[in-house]
Amino acid sequence: MYIEENPSGCKEYRGGWKNGQYHDNGEAKWIGCNDNHYTGSFKNNRRHGHGRLELSNGNTYVGPFKDGKKHGIGTMFIISVYWGMELKITVEYVNGIVFGIHDYAMSYLAKVGPRR
Repeated sequence: MYIEENPSGCKEYRGGWKNGQYHDNGEAKWIGCNDNHYTGSFKNNRRHGHGRLELSNGNTYVGPFKDGKKHGIGTMFIISVYWGMELKITVEYVNGIVFGIHDYAMSYLAKVGPRR
């Protein structure tokens, strides 16, 4: 296990390390910059393989990544605090770009906050 804290205090990484780069399973937090949180696989310092990306606005993506970009079929959980609802969308990405939407569902939120 390798632990790195960025001197700016912005990024923290815990996980596999190979040839001076994030590699294998790990966890990255961007604390104080955008407060995003990623847990999953890395390859050559990039998100690669299956992972979970939690954004500071409460939205979450769970699914595959390739070379740092969303790639393949995954699930987006989009929170609308204004409407008190969550939208769950099964999305297909190709190199970080939405290629298609396969399914979606809406539900009322029991509580508002990031998914854990």
